[in-house]
Amino acid sequence: MIGIFNNKTTKTDLTTCNGEYILDSICTSYEITEELNGEYSLDINFLISDKVNKVAYDLMVNDSLLKVDDEYGIEYFRIAKVAKTKKKYEIFARHITISETLKMFCEDVRPTNLNGQGAISWIFDNSRGNKWIEVTSDITNVNTAYYKNKTVYEALFDSDNSFLTRWGGEVYRRGFRLSIN
Repeated sequence: MIGIFNNKTTKTDLTTCNGEYILDSICTSYEITEELNGEYSLDINFLISDKVNKVAYDLMVNDSLLKVDDEYGIEYFRIAKVAKTKKKYEIFARHITISETLKMFCEDVRPTNLNGQGAISWIFDNSRGNKWIEVTSDITNVNTAYYKNKTVYEALFDSDNSFLTRWGGEVYRRGFRLSIN
């Protein structure tokens, strides 16, 4: 099942409803890419058909949400790029744990002398933005880092003193849960 939601959808609606439209009948292909400590994305193509309500196509824009059955269960993606041709929509979407951390912001966040769970919780609790993501870590190493004017994504994965650099670990994403163990 592939459901599409507008960008204002709540987490509750996303998890309890199938979507504003079910797009299975027009999906021509999709591929989910999941890399260890890296990308988790969806490339998906939809056929343009006059048998589908135009409003469904109007939802195929950046920031709309997709709910997709994966081999592990239901996963959530936020549309990041849309290319439209005469016959189809080609969409690239990021896993919800990536898209939301790219939008969260660390103005001045300093996890100090904390283990993995303490640090990742400190980063999320002291950042601005949508708090849909649940974070966990079983890392016992104690460390310190400083994040100023960075996205949460940068703080966790993409800076000189990122969580992965300071505390180490392996990233695991499922649903709204982000674990670094």
